Amino acid sequence: MNPQVDMVGTMDVPEKDKLDEASLARWMEANVEGYAGPLTLTKFKGGQSNPTYKIDTPNKSYVLRKKPFGKLLPSAHAVDREFRVIAGLDPTPFPVPKPYGLCDDDNVIGTMFYVMDMADGRTLWEGTLPDSNPEERRAIYYEMIDNLALLHSFDPAELGLEKHGKPGNYCERQISRWTQQYKLSEIDEIPEMDRLIEWLTKTIPEQKGFGIVHGDYRLDNMIFAHDEPKVIAVLDWELSTLGDPIADFAYWLMSYEMEPEGRSGLKGVDLKALGIPTREEAIARYCEKSGMKELPPMDWYLAYNLFRIAAILQGIRKRVADGTANSAAAAEMSDRVEDKVAIITGAGSGIGRAAALLFAQHGAKVIASDVTDAVEDTAKGSEGNIIAIKADAGSEGDVEMLVEAAQQRFGDLNVFFANAGIGGGFEGIFDSSVAEWQEVLRVNLIGPFLACKYAGKVIAESKHGGSIICTASVAGIRSGAGGPAYSASKAGVINLVKVASQQFATSNVRCNAICPGITETGMTQFIYDKAREKGKEDRLGYLNPLRRGASPSEMAEVALFLASDRSSYVNGQAIAVDGGLSASHPVTRQEFGRTAV
Repeated sequence: MNPQVDMVGTMDVPEKDKLDEASLARWMEANVEGYAGPLTLTKFKGGQSNPTYKIDTPNKSYVLRKKPFGKLLPSAHAVDREFRVIAGLDPTPFPVPKPYGLCDDDNVIGTMFYVMDMADGRTLWEGTLPDSNPEERRAIYYEMIDNLALLHSFDPAELGLEKHGKPGNYCERQISRWTQQYKLSEIDEIPEMDRLIEWLTKTIPEQKGFGIVHGDYRLDNMIFAHDEPKVIAVLDWELSTLGDPIADFAYWLMSYEMEPEGRSGLKGVDLKALGIPTREEAIARYCEKSGMKELPPMDWYLAYNLFRIAAILQGIRKRVADGTANSAAAAEMSDRVEDKVAIITGAGSGIGRAAALLFAQHGAKVIASDVTDAVEDTAKGSEGNIIAIKADAGSEGDVEMLVEAAQQRFGDLNVFFANAGIGGGFEGIFDSSVAEWQEVLRVNLIGPFLACKYAGKVIAESKHGGSIICTASVAGIRSGAGGPAYSASKAGVINLVKVASQQFATSNVRCNAICPGITETGMTQFIYDKAREKGKEDRLGYLNPLRRGASPSEMAEVALFLASDRSSYVNGQAIAVDGGLSASHPVTRQEFGRTAV
């Protein structure tokens, strides 16, 4: 592939991507200052996850970015999020295209979109800059560094971007995410990778800075002026968030560690002869422009970024292995969830996120949902196989919307994994309020009921059958593993799947529950954190025969089995995945009015 040819410029709009130009023109007239039609549309080449169009008028050109495919779908393709960060940066000296307006009315062109200025300049792909002289090359590199330092200098709150991401623990969250993805894709054990994961986890540097992070800051995500080494627009803000600026700079610095291969890599290149600053000079320049005396040791940040790349490559390797191995392996793939469409709730962390990633890696199309913005992170880098939708799993309207979204986006529905849940605390019966019980039951029990109600009917009508999976708990099997409301809600889930399996009779829709034991998820994180603080992590899960807690990926594997045709005769069951805890009578201490411990 030649990026300069295949990724740059425009093409005629394919039939499937055509927009209602008359409706768009009316919106432009009402919302874009200075607009004067008529307009013509072309579509930019390349692999943008958000379809991008060029709007030409007699006097001016604009760029339109929209959500893909569709109608009425809030998703990971959050163009409103892109628009907000560009609009926040517009009044500053940082180079972004001028934003003209955001349209959240799906009736205009069928989906949310925004319009911004057309940056007329150069797109550069090769890090060696073959068409430049040494002086210009050096100037271009310093221009990139200077602008990144400028971005990191802004106070997000002053730009109205204080809610663009979480304030702390950026590196910790990133390591957790990519470790999970790597483990889910693991084919062969690589001891060096295991040691790297352990080292990264134990040596996370203190986050000393906080600011806007681009997330994908590299040469080909910028537009340069035609006649000078000046960035006129930084593009592709899909991965932007709030986090550690050093990690963001280290990502750009990775060019020095990567092979050229026609892209931004500089490894093995004679930098002095080309006029490109060395890595040390680049670091010194960033420190100068950011006002820092020095950067922390960059080896950790570079190792982290290399690990992230390795995790991505491992995922690719896994997909290749699954898709191109011998016929037996191909059969194994088809027996799992390839080409199935799945909805997974509670997918912002823990079991739900692990399941979404695992399902996607095995060929499923996934609607990942959560009540928090964390679900956006689950969908990042999934190449459109995971669509993030923020929704409340205990809301009837939201569940109905998720089912409709799966049909609209992917044309089908095969699996609904009702995984969302809340803990509700450990207060005893006498100390619990009715409101607390109502909320726990709403999310933990009514949520799975709604999945059965709406997904069950749609899957049944499809005639191909499918699977509804609900997350219960060992707390629903025996007392002593959770608070009263939580335990009661999970016992209800266990009975719900038994009832549903009967009422789905003759439809080929199966309904089962997974009953996890202690597992490190968002809901149990505080337990794990306290245990680690006290050096007692080895006590987690000590009552079960395996003497350990579970990882979310272990639960995800069971969900994958229940979603696949391999479990075609499993129906109405509550499967305990608890290390053997419920196989016996673990000792608990019970006191009057208190939850057992």
